Amino acid sequence: MSKLKFILFISILFLLLGCLLLGCKKKGKVVIECGGGAQFACPAHSYCSFDKDCGGVDHKGICKRIPHDCLHEKDPSKKNIVCGCNHKTYSSECIANASHISVAHEGECIESNY
Repeated sequence: MSKLKFILFISILFLLLGCLLLGCKKKGKVVIECGGGAQFACPAHSYCSFDKDCGGVDHKGICKRIPHDCLHEKDPSKKNIVCGCNHKTYSSECIANASHISVAHEGECIESNY
């Protein structure tokens, strides 16, 4: 096998392995899993988005792009307040996600919930 064919073969093999290890295509988009027992990290400019269980024990999330267009949502008079998975209250889901945090539930965080 020539050197060029070998390099091409190895490149394709790594691409296939990357899809298997990091996620598969879903509706034309690549889905990268994160979290879980191994605490897989997301690539730069993304955060690990969990369901309402906030990752739980060994639960995986999905890497999503960090939003950068939340400035209009900083108005405290809006009723979009959410509790982040870090037990801090945010003025909106977008603001929480821009802070690399998934949302646990709507409304303010209440200490007795944790």
